[in-house]
Amino acid sequence: MIALLVCLLSAAVAPASEPVPELARPAGLDAQLVINDVPTRVREWLLDLDLRDSAEFYRRYLGERHVELNSPRGPILAAPHAGRFVTVELSRADDRRTSARVSEAQLSGAARGSSPLPLPAEVTLLGRVSEGTGREAVQTVLARSDSSAQVVGAHLRQSFSRAGLKLLERQPLHHAGVEGEVLNFSDGRRRAEVVLSSDHGRTWIMAIIAGAGT
Repeated sequence: MIALLVCLLSAAVAPASEPVPELARPAGLDAQLVINDVPTRVREWLLDLDLRDSAEFYRRYLGERHVELNSPRGPILAAPHAGRFVTVELSRADDRRTSARVSEAQLSGAARGSSPLPLPAEVTLLGRVSEGTGREAVQTVLARSDSSAQVVGAHLRQSFSRAGLKLLERQPLHHAGVEGEVLNFSDGRRRAEVVLSSDHGRTWIMAIIAGAGT
């Protein structure tokens, strides 16, 4: 989540050399994404270096222009590098090894996409992540509104209905002083799950839209 908010990062073209030290091993995630219209590759690695030496490797790799933040899990380093924007999140795997999530964003690769969520005009779109195509396509949308959850929900129900998606489920949301609702839509080909939560006079909109046509 931090990676999304630092720059809503990452890249889809493999570099000439892997952005990891020798003997690094793939460790799970290897995803091709589009984040805020930017082709992105996000990979996780297990490094045979402790946290301090791993951070020093990436300081050298990213050069003098890098920025560095400290998170509870470990350092986050980011900089433009060889036509990409590289962000590295480091955390301790054990006393001698480090986990690294490396995001590489293709700086010249904006995809010019549009949000699949029919948001009201006054809503601020905070981020959008796309993965896959056709029936495998999934988009995740995060947005914010100064209107109530009821107003935003009514707009979405009307807009999805016009687009041919039926409201399958509507559940109230009450948790730790936060009010809102959960909405589920589908037309057989596409499905959308939307969570609306109001807090301090604002409504937060989180949605996952999947299937053909997203």
